[in-house]
Amino acid sequence: MEGIHEVAGSKRCHGGKESRFESWCSHYIDKEHRTMAFFGVTPEVIDSVKRHPGADRLDIATLKGMEFSFVVGRDSYKPGDEVLYFPVDCLMPFDLMSELGLVRERKKDGETVLDEDGNPEIVGTLSGKEHNRLKTVKIRGAVSQGVISSMDILDGTLPCHSLNIHDWYFSGLRNEAFNDLGYMHPDVITGYLGVEKYEPQAIMAKNANLLPLPEFLSTYDIEGADRYSDVADILMDQEVMITEKMEGANFSASINSEGKIFVNQRKYTIQTKEGTTHSFWEVSKKSGLLDALDVFGKEKAPNIFGGEEKIITNFTIYGEFIGTGVQGNIYGLKQHEVRVFDIKVNGSFINVYPYLKYLKRLCVDFHVSPVPLLFHGKLKDFLDGKTIQEMSNGMSALNPKVRREGIVIRPAIEQYNEEIGRLILKQRSGLYLAKEK
Repeated sequence: MEGIHEVAGSKRCHGGKESRFESWCSHYIDKEHRTMAFFGVTPEVIDSVKRHPGADRLDIATLKGMEFSFVVGRDSYKPGDEVLYFPVDCLMPFDLMSELGLVRERKKDGETVLDEDGNPEIVGTLSGKEHNRLKTVKIRGAVSQGVISSMDILDGTLPCHSLNIHDWYFSGLRNEAFNDLGYMHPDVITGYLGVEKYEPQAIMAKNANLLPLPEFLSTYDIEGADRYSDVADILMDQEVMITEKMEGANFSASINSEGKIFVNQRKYTIQTKEGTTHSFWEVSKKSGLLDALDVFGKEKAPNIFGGEEKIITNFTIYGEFIGTGVQGNIYGLKQHEVRVFDIKVNGSFINVYPYLKYLKRLCVDFHVSPVPLLFHGKLKDFLDGKTIQEMSNGMSALNPKVRREGIVIRPAIEQYNEEIGRLILKQRSGLYLAKEK
């Protein structure tokens, strides 16, 4: 692993070229209408570089405004260097992996595998079936989240590109969705490099159809505190609720004004075929969630939005679907269940205190359980001098034998933030990610 990341961290000379970082900032898209967590390859600036305590040929670097740390080759970078940052969960094309040194000769039974021409077969060194998924790893004991390269990779050096990113953008070869974004926008950079985001496969079933979400719902996503440390600072003196981020599948169940029930995965609503069922629908019925929706949907919404009571036109309960066959089932469950973590009423997420009132009714009247609540109070008191990243580490409250995936931080009062939209953050544990198979 040391050699892989040394090559990936090898530095190329900028050759005195004009900085592109300010150009990217000026074109950065307004996130007001964002419904999905940000993903993309971004221009960044190295903030710090320190020696790796367990490897003479490696350093550990960080980026300005972020809490990520990653391993690079010794003396490859220095503070102030402009770089491209490839985040965790990038799916990289082969040419890009080759350029970054993230390839190796394929071995079988200790022997190099040859291709049809008798040359060594070259494969990616990353994770996943195609060996092209970038994940958090531990390198000589240090957690490394992501990979960086110099900006020169945008200058047409990849075999798949004869044009640099500027000429490629204005040549019309780009996706039409990139129109008016500017050639140094993260979406454009990501598209130019052919990078895609890894998405867990939808839980398919022959007995159900996956349809678009109902119009009052959008894909549920939360931004990472690693990337938005300045946003996390806003919450330091605020009352917050901190819950365990669980390893499972995103689940939601909704009811509209006509009493129609929707059971959903992260991106789709699940329509079962006649005479059949689906695991999400099955657990919704058995858990009491559908009964709860039927009751809540007929009520008014007092003291949630302020002022007069309002008729509920749609009501959604969000939770984590866990159990047998779901990811690694790290909690050791023998059946499926849903752990509730959020509620939306009339298209708006509700404040913590109304949420807790609903949660009490869900637990007492319908025997529905929430995700573990870890803390309720001021964020700075929870941290007690430690970083959010440090506090994300720990054992799961549901199964103390395994590490928790991380934490979720939300203010007691719902707020809008110009940088990320809804003010809510997650922090995935680096120790959990490094042990993830």
